[in-house]
Amino acid sequence: MDHDRDDLEKWRRSKLSPEGRELLAELERAADALVPPLEETLARAATLSPSDREEITAIFGAMAQEFAELQRENMRNAAFAASAAGAIREAQERERAAGRPVDPGMTLGDALEILGR
Repeated sequence: MDHDRDDLEKWRRSKLSPEGRELLAELERAADALVPPLEETLARAATLSPSDREEITAIFGAMAQEFAELQRENMRNAAFAASAAGAIREAQERERAAGRPVDPGMTLGDALEILGR
């Protein structure tokens, strides 16, 4: 989370009533445990002030956006790793086909050098 988002979240949390902070903590515990919140927790959310509901919704919205960004970054990293692994395998196959010893610990840099020949 960058500095601006962190500050915004702190500001939003500071605007919550004690009941809103308590409910937010329960919702966060449920999210961290990857379980849906209890019905009574959700029912209590309906009794919060409109301001508290708005802030909690905004906080979770920002958290969801951050999660989505991390997911996209992880997907890019996974794609890069798969591409690197493919390049290493290809270089190892070329070395094997050329009758040269194959380095099982070949790095991407080594592979790119071999593939660039």
